[in-house]
Amino acid sequence: MVKSFEGKILEYREQLADDELAKIKVVLEMPTSELRKILHNAYKKSGKKQLKILSEENAEPFIEKNLDALKKILFNA
Repeated sequence: MVKSFEGKILEYREQLADDELAKIKVVLEMPTSELRKILHNAYKKSGKKQLKILSEENAEPFIEKNLDALKKILFNA
């Protein structure tokens, strides 16, 4: 999914300061289980079904795949 937004991501990256990129890198390197907890808390506050779906354990491969793609786009990793 991230790959389809590569052009927009690269365009947006040019607008980010180094400290903002550093914050993004921290999130990209977080364990997926931690991100799922954050998504679950966001779901509880917002009630958005997308966040509930992403907070479920079976979403881990999807999250990891997209985070890896984003990391490659943003940091040439």
